[in-house]
Amino acid sequence: MKFVAVLMLSLLLSGCSKRLDTAELTQHFVTHQSTFKELADISCKVKSILNTKFYHYKIDTALKYPEHLAKEFLKINALLKKIDAKGIVIHQDGEPECSLYIPQWSFGFAGDGSDMGYSYQPAELNEYNPAIHLKENRNFREKIHFTKPLADNWYIEYRNIP
Repeated sequence: MKFVAVLMLSLLLSGCSKRLDTAELTQHFVTHQSTFKELADISCKVKSILNTKFYHYKIDTALKYPEHLAKEFLKINALLKKIDAKGIVIHQDGEPECSLYIPQWSFGFAGDGSDMGYSYQPAELNEYNPAIHLKENRNFREKIHFTKPLADNWYIEYRNIP
């Protein structure tokens, strides 16, 4: 539930971000695949240290933490900057011990919204079907959720909540 709340908050805060779609996000992932793998390793280590089921980290706030955490968050900062991301959600919403979500864009108004980002080990997988999930084929008046597989347990995740 907290994960959905953060998604909705990010919808309100980043409604003006450029809306890259699956093809561009896939290419970006391929270009930075080793960075994503390293980010998963370090972020899941931090989740273990924090001993929490949910944590939202905003880039450039590492020095607000105690030294032992600041060191790890500085590593996460550097990796997020490499992939041009503003933050990361570290969570556990089911079976995977550690899941991550890196928002890429979101839009929301009056309870409706859409968001897309990179998801590591998502708790819920929903098949990606280009015939209905490509941007030009989506029905924005319907509830949509898909997870497009990338590599190393990473996915592109999209949600539309009308």
